Amino acid sequence: MEQAQHKIKQWQQQVQQRREQVEKETETRRAEAHRLACLPKWVLKFGIELSNNSWTASTLPSTTSWTVVRCNTGYDSGVHYWEITVDSMVGMMVGVVSVDHPPDDIEAGWWLSMHDGTLWDNGKAVGVCDDGAAMSHDVFGLLLDVHRGVLSFYKNKIALQCSHTTVQGRALHPASKLYMATATLKGALPTPNSP
Repeated sequence: MEQAQHKIKQWQQQVQQRREQVEKETETRRAEAHRLACLPKWVLKFGIELSNNSWTASTLPSTTSWTVVRCNTGYDSGVHYWEITVDSMVGMMVGVVSVDHPPDDIEAGWWLSMHDGTLWDNGKAVGVCDDGAAMSHDVFGLLLDVHRGVLSFYKNKIALQCSHTTVQGRALHPASKLYMATATLKGALPTPNSP
């Protein structure tokens, strides 16, 4: 009888351990699904083709002007970091736009021009970022500190010695201006050390 009770107790412990393991695996899968669902993705715009689960935006061959594409996720607080890979380009800018700006306002926002390193603040050139020009396959990181109003830039994981320090607005969205270009977004990344 004792042996049978001991086997039952062992079996109950095994069942409990397996139940806890399944619950943990389920929670891990839920957390990963939530993380993927919350990743910023490009939002479809006229003249833009989306691919790669909406993380890659390309101008259509028929598009002959600058087009702004922004992410579905905007930030009101906190520190956020994302990367944009230059897949190909004639002209491209990376930065942020406020939800307060009309989506078709191509002048609005804070930008780094990837073809010549110029910093743009709502349509006005405000400086030049040394080493800010890009080539195909360069990866540009953007670090946004909403509270401080600072947008800093990285190129291939190296902090560039330039930033915007007057970024303000409600719901700041990662964005890119494309002119005959393709850009891939990778968001919700660990924050690097500030430049």
